[in-house]
Amino acid sequence: MNITISHLKSDVFTQLFQYLKAFTDVIVVQLLEDRLYVQGMDNAHVSLFEINLSSEWFESYHVQKNESMGINTTILSRILSTREQNQNVYLNKTDEDLLSIIFDSDEKNEYMIPLIDVDHEIMNITGNEYNLEMTMDSKKFKHMIDEFNNFGSNLKITYDGEHEKIMMIMESDNMGEMMVHVNLEDMQECAINEEEFQTCAYSVKYIHNMCQYHKISKHVNLYFS
Repeated sequence: MNITISHLKSDVFTQLFQYLKAFTDVIVVQLLEDRLYVQGMDNAHVSLFEINLSSEWFESYHVQKNESMGINTTILSRILSTREQNQNVYLNKTDEDLLSIIFDSDEKNEYMIPLIDVDHEIMNITGNEYNLEMTMDSKKFKHMIDEFNNFGSNLKITYDGEHEKIMMIMESDNMGEMMVHVNLEDMQECAINEEEFQTCAYSVKYIHNMCQYHKISKHVNLYFS
């Protein structure tokens, strides 16, 4: 296995993998002939994540056979945090079951991670029908969730049809209630089935972890059922 990520895309690669430690201690990276694929769940089995990078996304991608690598996310995050902005990233799997990570530009830094044997089963995720779909600015959504996360633990999402607003409500045992009204015209896109959509409730800490990826895309797509 020999993979190169150019410095133009290494920021995205770093952000994709650096924050996975918030979800799980270990990830299994699937090295397929046409793509690099990661699927996993957080330690409480509440949220699921997927990363899917086609071989064309990389500067170079050479995989002789389909294989997988178990990697400690804390170690990986610490290594990726040392990368400079203008450095290419080189990934190589050694014969000693080590993952070599090299950051290369004017200076060259090399790290070795011991790989882990992990039993891992890929789940088949089928399509779903959603009663509320909306697209928002990623930074605005993250700012909103950051405030909710400091206020309480359970986030409710409901729809005010009379005023055409999405309401996000955080209830706290100690601090009362925090409510944010999101006007539909302030969103990039929004589609709602008013007859079917009912109030949804989620643990905000998992959404907060997901929002760490806000730099990867200007917009975030949200789907509720």
